[in-house]
Amino acid sequence: MVNTAQLTSALLLAMAPSALGGFLHAQNNCGFSIWCAGVLSPSAPGQPGQSSPIVQVNANSAYASPLAAENNNVGAVTKCSRNSNLSPVYQLEVTIDQGRSWVDLSAIDGSPFIDVYRRAKIPGSGCAALECAPGATNCEWPAFFDCLSTGDIYMTLC
Repeated sequence: MVNTAQLTSALLLAMAPSALGGFLHAQNNCGFSIWCAGVLSPSAPGQPGQSSPIVQVNANSAYASPLAAENNNVGAVTKCSRNSNLSPVYQLEVTIDQGRSWVDLSAIDGSPFIDVYRRAKIPGSGCAALECAPGATNCEWPAFFDCLSTGDIYMTLC
């Protein structure tokens, strides 16, 4: 028979990944390769941020940033481009704090995917998604959604 302490521990363990934060993903549904990298903002002024290596993401493949967006009010970004030097770059940007995620798609540093479908979503969260048809910019910053969820965040291209 399971006691209350064991049940509570099991429930807390099951909830731990979502309470801690989520990973950023880029789904490349395009008919061409893209390149992506993950970035974490500095956790305090004057400290360096972190970045992951640039990775080629083939057509109909996915990228998962190795740098998690943690529940600590520090921004996490997945940067993607049609070029291996990440220029110009399109960004999935996320900040998680107190169990709430703020998510946006940013074309401020470039819009290499303006001609394709773009979407940002936290699957299974019940929260809104950002979606843009090819040529549209209504899903991009300053548009964003905030969501009482800290699950993995997905950007879909094409």
